[in-house]
Amino acid sequence: MSVSHLKPYPWQRVPRLSQRIRYAQRDLAHQEMDVLLEEFEEEHGAALEPKKLRCGMVMSYCLRGARLSGAPGELILDEIMSSVDRLARTRTWKGVHRLMHSFIDRMLDHVVHRNQTKLDRVIQNIQRDLFQDPGQSRSLQDYAAEAGMHPDYLSRQFKL
Repeated sequence: MSVSHLKPYPWQRVPRLSQRIRYAQRDLAHQEMDVLLEEFEEEHGAALEPKKLRCGMVMSYCLRGARLSGAPGELILDEIMSSVDRLARTRTWKGVHRLMHSFIDRMLDHVVHRNQTKLDRVIQNIQRDLFQDPGQSRSLQDYAAEAGMHPDYLSRQFKL
């Protein structure tokens, strides 16, 4: 099967995995990965190479999530390069599963846990809510009132 015949990813799952890594949500990241791997298996059956291609693409999203968290670019780039090399040499789907989960753990190990300001936490909560379910998020005024901030101030500080 050629790459041009691959169906697109489920639109929300891969970016959500990236966000799980960005916000250091280890268990949720592994759950997202499990669902993706199941979908790849359903789509491609016993054909290992297309599933490995999909996994390679997913790795780039994981790298993006780690980088957005503040992980050192050079370090996580080295991680993805060595992981892609291992992925290319892996000969079983079970081995690919192990490698992908190990890769997530390594990306999460590099996520920067820095002291956040109150504003950082509010913005992070807004971004998380918007990402998880855009239709259910609250208004900016609601978030500002909950945080004890003026809505105008929060709107000027908010960057998506």
